[in-house]
Amino acid sequence: MICPHCGTEVDDGAVFCTECGSRLVKDAVPAETSDALSSDKGRSRRSKAVIAAGLVAVLALGGTAGYYFGVYAPGQRQAAAQKLSYERAHGLVYVAIGVSGDGWDTASGASRLPVRVTGTNADGDVDEVQYVSSDGTGLVLLPGTYDLVVAASPIAADGSIYTVPSTSFSIALDSEADVDPESPDVPASPDEVGEVPPVDFDASSDVRIDLSRADMAEVGDDEVDAALDYLEHDDALDKASADQLKDALAAARDQALDQKREDEEAAAKQKTIDDLVARATSVCV
Repeated sequence: MICPHCGTEVDDGAVFCTECGSRLVKDAVPAETSDALSSDKGRSRRSKAVIAAGLVAVLALGGTAGYYFGVYAPGQRQAAAQKLSYERAHGLVYVAIGVSGDGWDTASGASRLPVRVTGTNADGDVDEVQYVSSDGTGLVLLPGTYDLVVAASPIAADGSIYTVPSTSFSIALDSEADVDPESPDVPASPDEVGEVPPVDFDASSDVRIDLSRADMAEVGDDEVDAALDYLEHDDALDKASADQLKDALAAARDQALDQKREDEEAAAKQKTIDDLVARATSVCV
């Protein structure tokens, strides 16, 4: 160890300095021991720093996990549920209804049946006209509640039109739009929600429209004009086909009116003959 008075190195455990004779301080420490103590203090400080850093990391990780599982993940599922609800409310429904009419066949050139659709769906109020083929297909709707009524007569390939029934039919198309975020159907993220595929809905047992041929000689101008107007607005019908049906309707009506006049004239002649015969008979008697 070192004498604190003169700096002379003396034996460990010596009481007096061999150089200056001074009494040595009791708590003087060997150089090696001093170095060891300094090293231990350094290690202790480093250990404390490592522990502190570990605690900070643990706390940060715990906070992140708490935010993810407590806030972010539930928020994502809520957003996914809302998007799924929207997609279900806007999924297309192909509706088939029951329709029939003597000689009315759209596959053979007849026009489609115009049907007025009123009601409500996820986008609000609905008031529109859609067209139905003779097989009952053609209506494309969103989930909602609707009333269906025939808007005008279709035109058969031979030009005939039909008496328009006034019956209104109601249908309800459910969407299961109210989605619980905890439902197993809900994905973890709104990005995982895709479009809902179209579905078919058979309403033929609830909606049954039977068309009966109108007497073309008795059909009014309003009925003819309505049939022609809705014919013009059917985008699925090309102009050539529409013009052909217009001509067929005009021809069928003219023929019916001509036949009616002939029948009326024949009836009038027969009545004249019958009257003459009756008068002649009465004179003879």
